[in-house]
Amino acid sequence: MLVDKPHGITSFDCIRKLKRLIPRGTKIGHGGTLDPFATGLIIVAIGRGATKHLGNLLGLDKCYKVAVSFGTEHDTLDNTGTEGRTCKIPELPQIKLEEILHSFTPGYEQVPPIFSALKSGGQSLCRLARKESPDMDELKKIAISKCRAVKIYNIELKSMDLPEFSFSVKVSKGTYIRSLVRDIGDRCNSCATTTALRRTRVGIFSVETAQKLETFSSADAILKNIISITKFHS
Repeated sequence: MLVDKPHGITSFDCIRKLKRLIPRGTKIGHGGTLDPFATGLIIVAIGRGATKHLGNLLGLDKCYKVAVSFGTEHDTLDNTGTEGRTCKIPELPQIKLEEILHSFTPGYEQVPPIFSALKSGGQSLCRLARKESPDMDELKKIAISKCRAVKIYNIELKSMDLPEFSFSVKVSKGTYIRSLVRDIGDRCNSCATTTALRRTRVGIFSVETAQKLETFSSADAILKNIISITKFHS
């Protein structure tokens, strides 16, 4: 089932709402987390036959629309966090910004955000950061140790009115868009924060065919929007 997650709630909040509408004991899960501030496509699997394929969904390529602001970097790498460093807004012509964006293809070694679900010592980095134990310097070292290769298949500048700009991007599994924006800021000799994020596609599935979460007010509404698992392999 394809769900368009709204702003301000977690992916688990979506699952929790849907779980109340299906028979008790029915398995349910999703094929890829979206941050609370992000919107867009979540693939929801319902029933044992569907949920066993969630691992395959996690490996699919994903597409996003991203809004960015130069000049500040927040601890969360989005505008929900605490402002950290401030930087001079770069004076870039459009062609130079496009060149910098394209420099990230076909991929690069990416350091994940500290505020993420990646684990250290059995706890998520996000949880450790909110506890402030260990300190931020140590958490940065842990995040650097989890650097991984990611693929940036396509990236395209959509609008530019500095300090703001937006772009669309297609990426591989494990890519953090917030980290990509941070790294774009670095390559522009500035700093940058993600101000809006929307997932538009997962594999062959588009948010244009997804239903708003509020559409699902009953079990019947869920049944009307179920997609056969065979379509995921077509």
